[in-house]
Amino acid sequence: MKRLLTMLLGFSLMSGLVVWGQGSYLVRNIGSSMPARRYLCTPLRESRALELDQVVLFPWPEAIQETLARIAPFVDVALPCLKQVAGLAGDVVCWDADGMTINARPGYALPLLARYPIEAPSGCHVVSGTDVFLLGTDPHSFDSRYIGPLPLTSLQATCRKLW
Repeated sequence: MKRLLTMLLGFSLMSGLVVWGQGSYLVRNIGSSMPARRYLCTPLRESRALELDQVVLFPWPEAIQETLARIAPFVDVALPCLKQVAGLAGDVVCWDADGMTINARPGYALPLLARYPIEAPSGCHVVSGTDVFLLGTDPHSFDSRYIGPLPLTSLQATCRKLW
């Protein structure tokens, strides 16, 4: 048993994915937008409500894969990514020259705008009941700050950090 567990953990270090049980799997985050940890991810079920700050796993939307490949060619867009839920239905997200706010809470900078030829959304938008607003914990994360909310249907799993 100990040898099997060692082999599985070794496999997870190489591939980032190990099937766990009840459909859950172990994900090792290798990107910089979220802490480099291992997360236990469970497939998202419609009956389970999302919560703020919850970590979710999703594939990069096709609409932004070209932009991401241009500004960060080292990112493998074939791999899903992890972000935290920062806005849910009814939350108000506003973009202006100073950055971004969520429900009038300031403090969300847009540092990638100065470094790359991308445009963030503008004005204020209410997150719809079919969308979710996702942020990485690193201010340089390419996330909803630059692409806006994502459809809830694009989320694959909710994740919790293990170590």
